[in-house]
Amino acid sequence: MILDEPVPGLVRIRLPLPFQLNHVYVHAVRRNGGWMLIDTGLGDEACMDALDEAFIQAGILWRDVNDIFLTHTHPDHVGGAPELLKRTGARLWMSAGERDHLAEVATSAHVADWFTPTVRRAGANESEISEMEEAFTSVRHKFVPLQPDHTLHGGELIGTALGPLETVLTPGHSPAHLALHQDERKLLLSGDHVLTNITPNISWMPGRDMLGEYHDSLERVARLEVDEILPSHGRAFYGLVAWVESAKRHHQVRCDGLLNGLAMGACSARELLPVLWAKPLAAWNLRFALFEVLAHLEYLLQRGFVAKKEGDIERWQVTPHSRPTHGGG
Repeated sequence: MILDEPVPGLVRIRLPLPFQLNHVYVHAVRRNGGWMLIDTGLGDEACMDALDEAFIQAGILWRDVNDIFLTHTHPDHVGGAPELLKRTGARLWMSAGERDHLAEVATSAHVADWFTPTVRRAGANESEISEMEEAFTSVRHKFVPLQPDHTLHGGELIGTALGPLETVLTPGHSPAHLALHQDERKLLLSGDHVLTNITPNISWMPGRDMLGEYHDSLERVARLEVDEILPSHGRAFYGLVAWVESAKRHHQVRCDGLLNGLAMGACSARELLPVLWAKPLAAWNLRFALFEVLAHLEYLLQRGFVAKKEGDIERWQVTPHSRPTHGGG
């Protein structure tokens, strides 16, 4: 089955992905006599065929989709947006931060201007850099600038047949990710912020402490009244507070591992990868892993646990502090 209806008026649709994580869930919510589609999938032929089939099963017509809401602008969530906006003429809802990040990536000649200098300073060799750039090029066409009809900042209420959905700003996995909370039903549409059985990749971004921002946004969602979580990957589940505590412990373990890896001397981020990933990584996963290490190192830097030696290759070293003082991310 590619769709189910967790509560009346909310349809959950499983779409295929050609990646190791082989699916993404999008959601359709009844709104103002029509539907709001939350995320769009990758937008390739397999994804669009599955979405067509699901709409037929659910009795949803394309002309009934009046709104499209994007949790964030990674390809598996935003790739189908240009085509679906054409099919439906829907209003687009997305955060200001994701709009701006998408525009930056989409208008770059190849990769974001900061990408190659960053991974080179992190210690990636030229072959790895070329492979990572090539991997990004394979999905480059999925990044198209979008101009939302409704630009969001977190805290907005969107009326639906379920009751109002409140936008919750949850950066960390992406610059300005949005989750949706329905208070009366104690329901969280968590996007990629909270996932079943895994923790999301934390994106490194220039000039930002993304792991610290993720930690803060975990605290924000943990204060919400939530029974059921509907993530973008994996089954629906319960136990948000316990999941948040587990995620914080996970990032503490990673921070501690990096500090232990630096105990014998200064290292580049690339040299620290085996501390967290013992097996060799293909180019796409290498990119995610390298940025995750950088996000953790930036978190430790901001709190005084490591120092950075500038140079053609940045090297990191421990300071007299020894361990993070709280959940680690």
